Amino acid sequence: MKQIATLSSLVGTLAVLFLFTGCSSVQTQALQAEDGEQRFLLQDFYHEPPQALESRSLASAAEDACPKGYDILLKQASKHAQFGQDHAQCASPGGCDFVLEWRIICAEKPEKKFSIFGKY
Repeated sequence: MKQIATLSSLVGTLAVLFLFTGCSSVQTQALQAEDGEQRFLLQDFYHEPPQALESRSLASAAEDACPKGYDILLKQASKHAQFGQDHAQCASPGGCDFVLEWRIICAEKPEKKFSIFGKY
């Protein structure tokens, strides 16, 4: 009985650890800027048809790279072949893989107000 409780505790701990570490694949690369400003290339890898150029994981990485604020210079999705149109095409290996990229520049911006219900 004690082993079951220990095993249950271990599984719970691993689940919480996985939840907090997440499975994000965002890569952040500092770019050299001639004017001395901080610029970054953020990349996130997906295995699904592209839906939009918005990404909460890229926005979070941008906030980490530029805590005082940032401007987005470029948003693009790239792939070496044609983009997948629906989830059925994702069954084949590499069928729906693509990279979502943001190029950002650090800039002082006022902090955005946040409300769960959309009212301030």
